[in-house]
Amino acid sequence: MESVYEYAEHAVNAMEDEQKIYETPCDDEDYGPIYSKPPTQVEKIYETFEGKRFCKLFNRDIKTLKHLGSGEFGVVTHGVLTNVNGEFEVAVKQLSNDVNNKDKLRFLQEAAIMCQFDHDNVIKLYGVVTEAPVMIALEYMSRGDLRNFLYIMRPSSQETLHPKLSLLLLKFCQEIAAGMAYLAGKQFVHRDLAARNVLVSKNCICKIADFGMSRDLLNENYYITSGGKIPVKWTAPEALHYQKYSIQSDVWSYGCVLYEIWSMGYEELSGAETVQKVDTGYRLPPPPGCPRTIYRVMIKCWHPDHHSLDRSQSY
Repeated sequence: MESVYEYAEHAVNAMEDEQKIYETPCDDEDYGPIYSKPPTQVEKIYETFEGKRFCKLFNRDIKTLKHLGSGEFGVVTHGVLTNVNGEFEVAVKQLSNDVNNKDKLRFLQEAAIMCQFDHDNVIKLYGVVTEAPVMIALEYMSRGDLRNFLYIMRPSSQETLHPKLSLLLLKFCQEIAAGMAYLAGKQFVHRDLAARNVLVSKNCICKIADFGMSRDLLNENYYITSGGKIPVKWTAPEALHYQKYSIQSDVWSYGCVLYEIWSMGYEELSGAETVQKVDTGYRLPPPPGCPRTIYRVMIKCWHPDHHSLDRSQSY
């Protein structure tokens, strides 16, 4: 159980002194250089790809197999990447040819962010195709996103959580905690941690995904504001009201993900209801079968005293 606390407990305890979480992230583990914001020009982004640990790819290196979904800027397909090490499966994000330069920049910025990360619980970037059609090749996660995976595993209303299923859920909590601890150690603020943005591998390993700041305009989980789109039910009050994002607001979202996991993907309130009730101090009750220790972590993640409303340090 201790590993579940390594991210949330450390982050919560460090919130009184905001600098502390950056200086001593998660048991002083060394996560390497801190995260650098991606350039704001396409040409500069291409320069950041040079010499990185992943490969600069060409269209001939990737064979697309089947459609997996659509995004704001293009499509996602299941494919095969061929390189000197042989062939292996990848997920391919392909940019539409008719997008404008601003959207192309945002698409490539996600790759520029991901190429800085290397952790077992963070989705891996294999390479980038910079010639049209522009593509990003990612680790293929055959079980899809955690939210849908939880729906599939959900017991019937008459059943209780099987002990083996409870152990699997605990493992998910630990893996997401480890991935977020790594990102916190790199001083990266995710802003959109939710079960839908965690992917599950064939071997049921969870990995943090979705590092682009672009979101689906039609997704009901987001409010559209002058500052962008906000995932209402997963966002800390200071981020909702003052656009203040930090490691601490990611901790709030981690508590929401814990709730999603132990409720098997169930969402009790709408976005508008969530904002109203959270502001009055309401917190969700523990889901059936949720260990008390896990619920205590949720409540600590959602503790208002740990989320400063100082607007001078917004991200």
